Amino acid sequence: MSVSKFLANENFSGVSHFFIIEFGPFFRIVIWILLTRYFWQSTFFGSLLLAPSVAMGISQSSERSDLLVLEIPDDCEAIALCGGPYSNFAAVEAFLAETAGMAYRMCLGDMGGFGPLPNRTISMIREAGLICLQGNYDDAVGNGLRDCGCGYSEERDRYFAQLSYDYTYAHTALEHREWMRSLPKLVELHWRDRKVLLCHGSPDQVNEFVWKSETDDAQILDYLSRRCGWRRKTPYPLQPGLRR
Repeated sequence: MSVSKFLANENFSGVSHFFIIEFGPFFRIVIWILLTRYFWQSTFFGSLLLAPSVAMGISQSSERSDLLVLEIPDDCEAIALCGGPYSNFAAVEAFLAETAGMAYRMCLGDMGGFGPLPNRTISMIREAGLICLQGNYDDAVGNGLRDCGCGYSEERDRYFAQLSYDYTYAHTALEHREWMRSLPKLVELHWRDRKVLLCHGSPDQVNEFVWKSETDDAQILDYLSRRCGWRRKTPYPLQPGLRR
């Protein structure tokens, strides 16, 4: 049994990318990163942390209000996840079309920002019934915060981020803001003999960039043990997810 990890790729940007993590024949997670050069270039901002477990509906954790637990049937062969739509309705439309017919489709947050039509994008996500978690942008818009909480250090980046945030907040309907405010910060999937933790940024901080080059196995295990109570009884190596 092994723990796998999928972390941010510092050099990642482009159009319609898939990431696939394989656990065995016909057992995979498909991740579509909703990035397009028409709107922006960016890095994937989200993490998947995987560990052993056992599995089967959706339930709110009785111990934590920010954690949503989802039981996935053993006969499910693949799930699809998208990260960072950023008001890019065209990319969301493409993702929905590509994954049509899949029972489990999820969004890792940051649904608004940068693109011109946040309402249209969020409506598409909600009408499609995607299971969503709360990114820093969703937290900020949903709770009417002063800025997006993106954590930019450069003054120029903060200036343009503020322009984007102010526009997004003004063009996001109240019903969507209320929905974004209610989203869980973490989603824990129980799938066959695995647990999969979905988070935006890191399990500790929604706007933390988790770079592959700066994150070792011990830090991943620390996330899992502190935030989710997952424990490793016997030593085994952490294995990076397969990418394509």
